[in-house]
Amino acid sequence: MLVENQPGAATLVAAKHVFQAKPDGLTIGNFIADIALGRLFNQPGVDFDFQKFDWIGVPVKDNIVCALTKASGVSSIETWKAAKTPVKLGGTGRLVITDNAALIAEHVVGLPVQLVSGYTGTAPIRLAAESGELAGGCWQWESIKATWRAGLDAGNVNFVIQMTPERLPELSKVPLALTSFAAMKVAN
Repeated sequence: MLVENQPGAATLVAAKHVFQAKPDGLTIGNFIADIALGRLFNQPGVDFDFQKFDWIGVPVKDNIVCALTKASGVSSIETWKAAKTPVKLGGTGRLVITDNAALIAEHVVGLPVQLVSGYTGTAPIRLAAESGELAGGCWQWESIKATWRAGLDAGNVNFVIQMTPERLPELSKVPLALTSFAAMKVAN
């Protein structure tokens, strides 16, 4: 086995390399699956069809949730939808889940969102939310419950929506994005 790193563009460089490789079964790659959403959002550089890949698995399943501070005033999907101004969510850059989840919340679920991208990670997003610069952000539940533990224990963090196929046991009362999207379409 020969390992060839293809760094750059949130693993987009690696994905393009694998896509352009001879389809002989000798080249495999590992890149973040969120770049597949880049095609749906017409993001620059995502100019190939992810459905033509032969997928063999994923190293970890991401359970994406949107966490907002209590101070933001957004405690439910209803209060988020009723917000008079777009809710500021932090992001780390195009083609990654923090930004893609915010775009899904806005364009698929229909929630008012102002994406503030360019943070260097989820820790700076969390700190910006705690200082009032942002309302919160959307990323992996497994990360949030570990890194935002103090805020969770103090009751200063609200989970408003899950972008998972089914509710997580620990967040059994937090609505699913797809269910919320369907309910909003019926209501309109």
